[in-house]
Amino acid sequence: MIGNAVPVKLGEYVARALKEYIEDRNNGGTATLKVSYDRPEELLLNFAEEGARKTFRAWLTDDKSLSALTAKDMESRVRRANSIAPLDTREDGVIYLHRLEKKEEYSALSGSIKSQLKRAVRLYCEYRHKCLYMDDIAVGQ
Repeated sequence: MIGNAVPVKLGEYVARALKEYIEDRNNGGTATLKVSYDRPEELLLNFAEEGARKTFRAWLTDDKSLSALTAKDMESRVRRANSIAPLDTREDGVIYLHRLEKKEEYSALSGSIKSQLKRAVRLYCEYRHKCLYMDDIAVGQ
């Protein structure tokens, strides 16, 4: 059994690997468990390709004066929100939050967790906006 503290994607990977291993062994195979992990397509937390020079975490610590640990937690919360309802970089933050709130998995969370996720998403949307549209983060400024 995989506990609550395990990230969703890691739990899925472990479950799939074990299932394939057991099925192969039951069919007389000699499978061994793979230890490599192909990362799924990740949420864009570094707009370097778009011309930004700061990652989301660096922006949180530098521009929003958050501690490194808090910035790491914010990044984790954005990833969690993204796992519940995938973020579309073209979508407005308010629309995304509305879509997130409609998800059953989100509704089952405690009020404090919902509040933390919403704050992280709002900060991520602000970061994304500044990276894509503001000159103060663009390379060469």
